[in-house]
Amino acid sequence: AEAEAAAEHVFLLLERGARLSECYVAAADSALYAPLLRAALERRGIPLFLDGRRPLSSHPAVDFLLASLAAALRRFGKRDVLRAAKSGFSGLSADEADALEEYCLRFGVDRTAFLSPFERGRDRRPRLLLAAEEARKKLLPPLQALSEALEEAKTAKDFCRALYGHML
Repeated sequence: AEAEAAAEHVFLLLERGARLSECYVAAADSALYAPLLRAALERRGIPLFLDGRRPLSSHPAVDFLLASLAAALRRFGKRDVLRAAKSGFSGLSADEADALEEYCLRFGVDRTAFLSPFERGRDRRPRLLLAAEEARKKLLPPLQALSEALEEAKTAKDFCRALYGHML
């Protein structure tokens, strides 16, 4: 009922000459009201733009940074490395990240195995080996540089510089 009333009010405002950009609806619980409001506005032919807060941690760039940090501090655990690879900010394409993941799962790559060229699968899966090794060569040098910079960091400023350098 509240969503219908809000939609009707917006409709009347628009009929009286208000511009759509001048109409705002606020709700205490946007997750609850958004679908109801969207449906009520659509029935009246009014588009809806939703702007809401979302946690910073849900942003892919933040996920990349957190995964990179975890990989560097936890000695390149498979889960952390793959999370960084698949973040969309690692420099790898989705296909490259998928090849890396498939190789790691198929051949048990974890931790220090990321630091050396991949060799397993030469006979059975040569294409996968090649694709995964190319992805590893792109992904690991920046993670290794971050790991080394964090090990050398003596102050919070040094730590922040290492993270900032990794983001560039």
